This record gives sequence, C-alpha cells and structure tokens, in this order.
Amino acid sequence: MVIQNDETLQMFLEESLEHLADIESDFLAIEADGAGINKELVNKVYRAAHSIKGGAGFMGLTNIKDLTHEMENIIGKIRSGEIIPTPDIVNVLLSASDTLKALMKDILNSNDVDIGDHVRALKAVLEAAKTPSVNTQLPSGKKPAGKPSPPRKKKPSASRKVAKKTGGAAATANVPSGDPLSSNLPEGHPDLTVNAETADAGPDRKSSKREQETSLRVHVSLLDQLMTLAGELVLSRNQLLQSMASSDTRGAEVAGQRIDLITSELQEAIMLTRMQSIGNVFNKFPRVVRDLARSLGKQVELSLEGQDVELDKAIIEAIGDPLTHLVRNAVDHGIERPGMRKAAGKSTVGKIFLRAYHEAGQVNIEITDDGRGLDGNNIAAKAVEKGLISEEQAKAMSAREKANLIFLPGFSTADKITDISGRGVGMDVVRANLDQLVGMIDIDSTLGKGTTIRIKLPLTLAIIPCQIVVTGGERYAIPQVNLEELLRIPANQVGRRIERVGDADVVRLRGNLLPLIRLADIIGAQSLYTDPATGEIRPDRRAAIADRRSPGSPMRPKDDGGASPVDVGPPVEETARYNRHAKDRRYHAAGALNIVVVSTGALKYGLVVHHLLDSEEIVVKPLGRDLKKCKAYAGATIMGDGRVALILDVSNLAKMCGLKTVEGSERAAEVAVSELEANRAALDKQSLLVFRGAENEQFAAPLSLVERIEKIKRTDIEQVGGMRVIKYRGGTLPLFSVDQVAAVGPPAEKENLLVIVFAVGGREIGLLAIGPVDAVEINLDIDGTTLRQTGIMGSAIINDHTTLLVDIFEIVQTLNPQWFRVPEQMTHSADMGATILFVEDSGFFRHHVKGAMEKEGFHVIEAEDGMVAWDLLNEDDQTISLVVTDIEMPNMDGFTLTRKIRENPNYAHLPVIALTTLAGEEDMAKGKAVGIDDYLIKLDRERLMRSIHGLLQAAA
Repeated sequence: MVIQNDETLQMFLEESLEHLADIESDFLAIEADGAGINKELVNKVYRAAHSIKGGAGFMGLTNIKDLTHEMENIIGKIRSGEIIPTPDIVNVLLSASDTLKALMKDILNSNDVDIGDHVRALKAVLEAAKTPSVNTQLPSGKKPAGKPSPPRKKKPSASRKVAKKTGGAAATANVPSGDPLSSNLPEGHPDLTVNAETADAGPDRKSSKREQETSLRVHVSLLDQLMTLAGELVLSRNQLLQSMASSDTRGAEVAGQRIDLITSELQEAIMLTRMQSIGNVFNKFPRVVRDLARSLGKQVELSLEGQDVELDKAIIEAIGDPLTHLVRNAVDHGIERPGMRKAAGKSTVGKIFLRAYHEAGQVNIEITDDGRGLDGNNIAAKAVEKGLISEEQAKAMSAREKANLIFLPGFSTADKITDISGRGVGMDVVRANLDQLVGMIDIDSTLGKGTTIRIKLPLTLAIIPCQIVVTGGERYAIPQVNLEELLRIPANQVGRRIERVGDADVVRLRGNLLPLIRLADIIGAQSLYTDPATGEIRPDRRAAIADRRSPGSPMRPKDDGGASPVDVGPPVEETARYNRHAKDRRYHAAGALNIVVVSTGALKYGLVVHHLLDSEEIVVKPLGRDLKKCKAYAGATIMGDGRVALILDVSNLAKMCGLKTVEGSERAAEVAVSELEANRAALDKQSLLVFRGAENEQFAAPLSLVERIEKIKRTDIEQVGGMRVIKYRGGTLPLFSVDQVAAVGPPAEKENLLVIVFAVGGREIGLLAIGPVDAVEINLDIDGTTLRQTGIMGSAIINDHTTLLVDIFEIVQTLNPQWFRVPEQMTHSADMGATILFVEDSGFFRHHVKGAMEKEGFHVIEAEDGMVAWDLLNEDDQTISLVVTDIEMPNMDGFTLTRKIRENPNYAHLPVIALTTLAGEEDMAKGKAVGIDDYLIKLDRERLMRSIHGLLQAAA
C-alpha cells in the first residue's frame, strides 16, 4: 500500500465519503427511471465512482480501486443504454456501495478484505448484458450461463471483517450468497431483511459516533463572520477595560451593551456551525423502505419533504435510530399487502410521507402512512391481556390514549415473532430516546385510513429556552418545549378549584381535570411560603395543596403556617368554626398557587412551584458524576449571578410520581372517571363571548355563532340605504347594534370600535361593540323573564356583572325579516303544523327554543326529561313527527331515550335531533351509534330550523 501521509489519506477519505453520501439515493432514482435513463444523474454517479477509483489507485488501495472499477463499468453500460437498471442489477450495485463504505471505515486494512464475491457479482451483470437471450435480467435464483460459481473462500467477507473492526458500524453491507448476483435471493431471504433492519442499528455504535464527531464542514463565509464578531468582541473588551480604569461609568455601560449585542450574534453564529440538514437522515430511508417492502411482498412509495430543515449535529446523530424504527413500523405494521389494499378499495401501492418543517422555534417531523391505522380497542385489549393496564383504566381511556398505549414497555400486537417485529421492544425505546432529546411524540390514527406520528424537537441541545421557577429556595429550569401554559389560582379560590380524586390533587382547567404534582415533594425539598406581612420565607406545613381550612377540612393548630394580618379574610362562619384569625395569609395575594402546566408525549400535568420567574435562554451543562443517578434532572445551567440551576426532566418527574404514562396511570383513570361525572353535572355549560355596548352594559353571545372579531375606526362606518355598512373583504358588511331593537344604550362614543361578525340568514353581519372582550365557559343560571325583550333572550351573572344574553337572530330578523324566508325547496306542505316533542330539563332553554319552533309554525310538546318524554310518546305517538332532545338530563338521558325510540317499532321511524352543549367527537359518535340523526349546539336557531325542515321532508 503506497499511502503518502495521514493528511493526504484524510483528504481522500473526506472526498470519497462525500461522493458516497448520495450514491444510495441516486441508485434508487436510477432504478425508478428504468429504461428512461436520466443521463445527468447517471453521469453524476459515474464521476463519483471514477474519482474514487482514481484516488484509490494513487493511494495503493487495490480493493477499493477494483470494486469501483467494476461498478464504473456497469454504470457506463447503463449510461450508454446497453443495460437497463432492473431491481436485481441495482441490488448488486447497492451491495457493492455498502461494502465500499465499509472498506472506507477501516481503510488501513481494506486491502486484506476478501471482496471476491462482490467483484464476481458485478462481472456477472456485465456477462449477462453480453448475452442477448438474458436481456440484462437474470431469472431469480439462476446463475449466468457458462459461469459456474467458484467455491466460497473461508476468508471473512468484506462486510463481516470491517464490521468486526469497527464495532458493527459497517453492518449495512449485504453479505453476498454463493450466487454471482446476491439480488437473486428469494424475497424474504434473511440477507435482504438484515440489510434493511441494520441500516443504522449496529450493536455498538460508539466507534462510528466518535468518527463522526471528529470533523465538521463549515462554510468559509460563516468562519469570516465568526472572525469579524471575535474582532468586535476584542475591541469592546478593550473599551470596557479602559472605561473601568478611568472610572468612566457611561463608557462602561455602552461597552457592556455592545458586548451583550455581540455575544448574542456570536451565539447565533456558533450555533449555525453545528447545524446540519435533516436530509442526511432522510436520504437513507428510500433504501430502507425499498428493501423491507421487497422482503415483505408489499408495494410502498416513500415521499420526502423538508430535507433542507436544519438541526443541531448532536440531534441529527441521535434521531436516526428512532426515525428508522418508526419508518420500518409504517412499512411492516401500517401498510397492508396489495391484496388487502385492493379489497379495501385502496391503491395496491401504499404511501408513506416523511415531512420535516419549522414551527414555533422547533422542528416538527411527521411520518404518515395510508395503511390500516391503529385499532384502539384491540390495543387496549392486548394491554389488559399483558397486565400493563387494568380493565377499568381501559374503559376510561379516550381513543387517542388507547393509541398511545403502544409506547408502553413490552407492548406488541404482533401475532408471531419475526426478525422485524413481535418482541415487544421498540416504541418504548423510541419515546425514551426522544425524551433524552427533550422531544415529544404523539400519534393520530384512523382505523382503515392510516396513521400520523408527530415528533417535536428543539433546534439544538446546547442552548435552549426555559421557564425559571423557584421551589425550596432554589431555582430550576423547565424546557419550554415541555411548557404548555402558566396557571395562577388566587388564594381565595384554591380551596374551591383544587379537588381530590382518590389520593391525587387535580385542578379543573377548561372543563378537564389536570393532575397536580408538588415539585418540592418529588425532589425532597422543603415546601416554603412567603409571609405577606414581613416578606419572610417560612416552612409550609400544609399536608395537601388544597388545605385552606375550608369547611370539611381536618382541624389544624391555630398557628399553622404562621398566619398573619392581611387585607382579605375568610368567611365569618369559617373563622368561628376553626377559631382562626379574622385575616389569614391563605386569602392574601401571596398565598396564590403557581402551577406550571407541562406535557411530555400524551401526558399532561401541573407542576406546583413556589415562584415563577422569567423565561431565559440557558446554556446546558451535563450533570456531574454524583448527580447522574438523580432522574429528576436532565442537566444544569449557570445563571447570571453565577449560581447553578438544575434543569428538570418533565418525563421522569411524572414517572417518579406514578404518572408513568397517562394511559397506564391509576390516577389518570380516576381523573377520567371524575371528568365524566363532572360533565354530567354541567348540564347547562355554555361557551360565551362577553363584550360591551355602552360603557356600563355587558352583553354575551354564544361563541359557536361568532365567525371572527374585527377592529375598526368609527370613521370607517358608512350610512347607505338607511343602513350602516363598512367595506369588508372586498364586499359590504351590514352593521347592527343591540340598541336598534332593545332598550339599551348605544355603542360608546369611541374612535376605535369592535365588530363581532356572525353568520345569519346565509350571510355575514356585524354587531357593533367595544371591549373588553372575553371568552368564558360557565354553567348558566339564566333569568329568562326580568330583562327579557326583543333581541335579549335573558340575563345572567357573569364575572360579577349582570350580563344581557343577545339573541342575534331576533335582532336581524326584526330589522331584516326578508333574510329569514325559508327557501321553497326546504319547505313542504307536511311540515306546516307538524308536532315536535321537545325534551329539555332547563326551563330557560325549553322556553326559548320552544318559542323559536312555534314561530316557524310547528306545534311543540314539552317534556322535562327523557322519562316524561317516553310517557308522552306512549300516550300520543300518532301525532308526533319529530323529537328534539337534550343529552344530559335526570331520570333518563337523551342517549337512552333515543335507543328506546329506535328499539320500538312504533317510534323507530321518528327523526331525532340532539340539541346539546356536549358536542365532542366522542359524544357525536355515541349519538350516531344509538340512532341520533343530527347533532346541534344549543342556541344555534338557524341550523336547528334547517335541520327540522330537512328531516321532516326526508321522512315524508
């Protein structure tokens, strides 16, 4: 071997590996083109092989030279059109390129490796091309005529010897069989499967990883930018030193600001040096998908998007294995065999989409297939069978939670163990690897249509944005990738909003129960509170988060927690009952509860902390040896004052508290059951938009009816044809105000107004208003008589203010009745005077909706709940034409009533409309299952009338 020196060899290696980086995807593209040769692409591969051959000959690397020489001969024949690149021929070229990469990994010993099998296979392709009868395509499993296969040597093959020397990093090389063409192996042969399976998953990757980390290509312009910034930093440092020496305070401030700016720019530039394209990972998947699909007898097409998205080099290197597993799973478990797809009405070619894109300062990766999808019930049943969850937990889970059960350790739905799947390992490792990268993974699947797996990753692990919190007198950092929102509960609401479910503390957040974890309890720190009178930090001796000595709480000592005089106190009866101070810190602003809502994968919970500080970009430092075993921490950082802050591992904190996964947690099951009960109790919960007209009058309208809110100036309003209008999205938007029909004040005389846009009568209209605007979800206690008038359906107390509920339909109908004329095609003579059974337990909604239906000419029979409605049906079944029912009612709910109607042949023909506030996907699916014809939101009068006319017409 004639190698000049180490530097020359290193240059040859870097250049050769650069040539080989895209050769795999190029070969696959050449195969896809078939007879339609893309000469530009073939020339690119030909030049790569020629350059490697020339350099290897100069360096005395005979094996590399001989192998690339034979490859070059075949590529030359493809370029001239003498050989058509069939899958068998491309298999031989891919196998040779794998061996070539393996030889590069141990280049000093490359001449000692036996490459005879690969050379013979390549020559066999050329021999076949010279034989017209063969037509460049050898029948599977047959040898070229007149070319007997020589006996196999005992010497290790190239792939095996190199793999041994590099610790398995070169395991991607195919081991050719005794046949001249390794591609002639039958489908499903282990060699083909091993090639796909071990694409990047050798048993020990440490040596290859070290090689990858030794060098990094950086553009010269970026180096120039770094040099420029370094020069400016030196100048600013000199200016700062000079200012300090002369006691020039102003000069020191200017220099400090300049150093701060340069440091930020320098940080961004240095981060760019570590950024690499995710295409380096994506480009290996066409080969993985191709080989695995062939071995499984499937047809799969892979589409890639976003290869130019950049990530930190460390993340790029770590994400390869998890993505490989997910892509292989999509081919193996997701895509069906051609016969099954054809029977299901799908194309015989399955499609997999791999996409990367930037969003909200993170990189998102999506793996989507159009395969069989995940059967949540089957997954839950398997998990129960394996003892991973209980039957009660499975019943309480949503479809999304059931799908996420595949991340549980030891879970598998495979019927038999193969070399690809069935061992119950893989997806749990994928989640663990992503947790280490401070990433998240989520699954969205539809049975029979396909699955989408979404991954979120930070751009870099070196510098990450974090929320700084304080507990036990120490600061901790929570990565913003795990941060959902910050919640602060006032002291006087803690006892009411914090609930106990089993042994868990939970808080109701927008109708859902969120499990709470006190950070001090997990990490073993002392729980503290701030005395509002003195500002002194004292130990907090409360046993539970919700402990406020509210009625029903256990008796505690009088001096518990250091009560002190404050401005707001508890109720008088509570003070007397517990002999406490008339004023107590638990009702002071300092006693508010700070909750950081975090998520990891499918799990979401609240972390209770002492204080919330600012969000900061921190430099991540690895943990010392003594802290490695502390699972609660993912790293550390040095704060501005020089003190260390530990970075919290959100996933491990949940595991330490028993919230291992939201799917398998007893607490999650209890929370889900409690949430169902809470939903049943919230019979009249409504989502409302709250706004003002005059300064002192508050209004509300159903949020479901609001299209959007626009800001306008009063000068934008025009008076045309007796109506107020504004130019809006290329057209004209009519404007109304509540004072036009009701005895309320006109919109306040302000320069800036709001327009709340509704869709009414098949067109958009605007309601004039002023701020503040708020969206609330509350259980309404509506007074439908005291303030009832045209355009006002009633009143309620919202945020301690008497609020008028606007009937936008009545306002527009009063001012423009012609807009509401029902089209002739929607009406039918049978509709007029039809009898409707209306089932609603709320007196207000019963009165309001009944009036709307009677205005349309219908006769309405009222029922207070399902039981009363069932009795009325038995009494008057001949005249009733349609049933409109609420869902959640005492005695008998709407689902049960509908089921009884459908099961009775006398009533099964009746159309049923559900008019409710529970219009989630699961509620609608359940309603469809029992026979409900249409699912509508309360107070949407226009859709209700359209649905009634349509169903009556269809029934007639």
